[in-house]
Amino acid sequence: MTEKEKYMDLLKQAFSSPKRGMLFSEMLTYWCCVISAEGGKPVCIEGNNGNLAIRKYESAEELEKRYRYSGIEGYWVFLHDISESNAKKFEEAFISQREEKGEKRDAIIEMLTIGR
Repeated sequence: MTEKEKYMDLLKQAFSSPKRGMLFSEMLTYWCCVISAEGGKPVCIEGNNGNLAIRKYESAEELEKRYRYSGIEGYWVFLHDISESNAKKFEEAFISQREEKGEKRDAIIEMLTIGR
């Protein structure tokens, strides 16, 4: 098995069983961090530094489909690592971004906890 095949297998495994703290990116400008995967329904913080959003998926398959190329085998994101600190970092970045827009911290935290 080539290194590319090994990496593609690793990505397939990651998408088939998402875990809190999985961090994916595309060219270090677009990010996807899994903040919850309870009940097989991944919840992610996605976007770029100035535009993060919460996105909820109905299944691991739906998450995988979003990041899979449509015409060729592979994905348009890379898996960086899996760490609880990733989830915490992206949650704080999301909170900070929303507070800068004038939203109240309690309401933002409630958005993060819905779906867990």
